[in-house]
Amino acid sequence: MIAIYKRCYLPGLILLLASGIGPTAVAAKSVVRNAKISLSRAQELGEIAAKSTDFPIVVNERVLTQLNRYVSTRGGRDSIRKALKRMKSYQPMLDARSAEHNVPLELLALPIVESGYRNLSAAHNPKSKAAGLWQFIPGTARGFGLRVDQKVDERLDEHKATDAAMRYLAGLKLKFQDWHLALLGYNAGESRVQKGIESTGSRDAFEIIEAGFKGDKHYLSRTIAAVIILKNPSLLE
Repeated sequence: MIAIYKRCYLPGLILLLASGIGPTAVAAKSVVRNAKISLSRAQELGEIAAKSTDFPIVVNERVLTQLNRYVSTRGGRDSIRKALKRMKSYQPMLDARSAEHNVPLELLALPIVESGYRNLSAAHNPKSKAAGLWQFIPGTARGFGLRVDQKVDERLDEHKATDAAMRYLAGLKLKFQDWHLALLGYNAGESRVQKGIESTGSRDAFEIIEAGFKGDKHYLSRTIAAVIILKNPSLLE
């Protein structure tokens, strides 16, 4: 899967980010670029994204909404392009850590959602005090061996934080046996996911969300939308 990832969509993204688009081309594409993606088209894109990956791609109205926020507005496209450009500088390290911990490369879309691949200090998030590419809160970071105190914040060490994030995601997958539930756990804590499973009697992450999940209700759909873009870079043209 790693070789497929490298050969299929990363070169396309790098080419896209490196290429320039002239004024005439921009004008010719302006209508298309600002048009909203239909559900049927999004499902087609989801099928493309689902090829050669163990990460489940679900396309529903929630995912469609987030996908359109990313690619059907100039601000959304600019934000994603900048995140992907930052991601490129971390690519060798990201690939190595995901392979080491057997985490699907598609989950490298997570920092797009969390931080836009900006290595943010806790000062940017005074409420949650999250920091780094992976936006660890202090307690979770310490639980995975990162030093967080007044002198040192290892959440800002991209290598250590990425290793911790991969271990966390792999552990959540082992616990819940489902990547969608693992993502809910990453966002809001595994105890909330377990309560959601018990209260609904369902292991469908979207059913748990609809039933009133106590976390970011858009987190999973945003992540899936980001994965779809990673596998369909032409959406940013």
